[in-house]
Formats: sequence, C-alpha cells, structure tokens
Amino acid sequence: YATLSVNFETGDVSVDDDTDVMIIIHAALMSAAWLLFAPLGVLVAAFRDFYFRRPEGKWMRIHIVLQVLAIVCNFAGFWVIYVHVGDLRLDDFHSFAGFVIFIAANVQALIGAVRPSKSKSLHDTSVARRLFEAFHKSTGLLLVIIAHVNVAAGLDERSVKDGDDYTLIPIGTGIVFISVYASRYIYGITRTTERGFFFKRVKIHTEWSRAISFNDSGEAKDHFQ
Repeated sequence: YATLSVNFETGDVSVDDDTDVMIIIHAALMSAAWLLFAPLGVLVAAFRDFYFRRPEGKWMRIHIVLQVLAIVCNFAGFWVIYVHVGDLRLDDFHSFAGFVIFIAANVQALIGAVRPSKSKSLHDTSVARRLFEAFHKSTGLLLVIIAHVNVAAGLDERSVKDGDDYTLIPIGTGIVFISVYASRYIYGITRTTERGFFFKRVKIHTEWSRAISFNDSGEAKDHFQ
C-alpha cells in the first residue's frame, strides 16, 4: 500500500509507502508464533511429567494457552501479508512453506481439540489415543522445526535488504529449542523405558517396590525370600 499526501497550500505531493511497516508486522507476528509460543507449548508438553504434574491438568492448560497464542499470531501474520500483497502468491520457498505451515497449524489445532479419551484401565491406553499422541507430537515437533527454517528464510530476504543478519535469531532459538527438547529424552532414559511403536512408557520400578506386597492381614510379604 502507498498513501498519497497532497499539501493544498504549497501544492506539494508526497507518497508514503507502508511496505516496510507491513513486512515488519508480519515478521514480528510470525516470530512470536513460531520462535516463542509454539516452541514453549511443545516443551511444556514434553516436560509435563517432570515439572507440571500438580495440580492435575496444569500442563494441559498452559499448553493450550501457548498454542492458542501461536495460532492467533500465525493467523494475524498470514492475514497481514495477504492484505499487503493483495493475492495468494506461492512463487517462492518462503511463501509456499508459509502457506503449508499455516494450513498444517490449523489442522493440528483442530486435531488437538478432538483428542481421544484415555482407556478406562489405569495401565493401558486406547489405540485411538496412542495414534493421536504419536501423530500430534511428531507433527507439532516437525511444524516448529520447519517454521524455524521458514522464518529464517523470510528474515534472510530482509537481511539482504538491510545488510544485517537477522537469521541469527531463528537459528539461535532453534538450537535452544532442539537442545532443551532433546535433553528431556536424554534425562528420561534414566527414568523410563521407551517400548513399542507408539512409545508406550513403562515405569522402571525398584526391586523393593516390585518385591513387596501385603496379604489380607496387612503383613508384608517379600516375594524374593
């Protein structure tokens, strides 16, 4: 968009181009969505067993708030650039990847909203729930990584124009995100054993807790004696 200003007293005509403003707003919204809110939402879910166990459902509420903020910023950023361009142009990597991420993020949110319930058994999980968790987790992680790459691609275009390397921002946040996410599973190796195609967690109990039980009279019975 360009604004035409006319000074009727002097007869001067000036043109104010708001291209930079629109692109900066787009970049800020997309950076907030994919470099801040979405990664934090993924990490909250990943670390829910360690830091968000009490009260019940606390991690889910935080996860939902962060992901809703990511979706809102993503939608606003997409709308800003669409209005600025005036058309849906997918003629380069950044534009095409951005459109795919926009659609996938909304689908991911809808899938999260219809999460299947757990099995009634405390020791098992329904097949639908396992499928959901495998798909939702892997898709969410993949979206954040691809979005980092796409934000870097967009900022690289701006870097060429301004002469500053803005790509260091998504590169830095990407390294931090991947490192923290990976540390959860490295640390988790000492606490859980990952088994099965759907990564069903099996708690590693101590020998004492496996060996001791109580009979009807309340007396402890050692199975290893």
